[in-house]
Amino acid sequence: MEPFFLHFPEISEKETRAVVLSAGQHGLPPDQYIFLEYYCMNPECDCRSVLLEVINSKGEHLASISHSLEKTGFWAAGGKQSFLDRHNKQGHYAKALLKFFIVHLMNADYARDIERHLLLMRKKIKKGCLPGFNIIGIKNALAAFFRRWC
Repeated sequence: MEPFFLHFPEISEKETRAVVLSAGQHGLPPDQYIFLEYYCMNPECDCRSVLLEVINSKGEHLASISHSLEKTGFWAAGGKQSFLDRHNKQGHYAKALLKFFIVHLMNADYARDIERHLLLMRKKIKKGCLPGFNIIGIKNALAAFFRRWC
């Protein structure tokens, strides 16, 4: 999984979802919440999903939300399309952030953006444009990206 903002910083700057909540809203403390998108870069995989890392204004990890772009098969049989990712760390407010995401953020416009972002990432994979970022490079890029937001 690689962050969308590393591959498409200009698009990310315009289309990354961020919200500012005041005290007591939706069971969350007052803060800015940023939903960063991560996509699978394995050329053999067609998972059609996005991992959303939710961070606050200090850049602290709060939740990891998995969202499937598929609405058929398992999802049509009652599976959840959005859920807390069990393979990643979850913060104290992860459940409230998931609920906020489902109720207030996930709409047709956001779904179209995610689908388009997935296609952009897939095109990079097909072209063999995999930059191979290491963890230091990702942290530096995240810090630069985050400075533009706050």
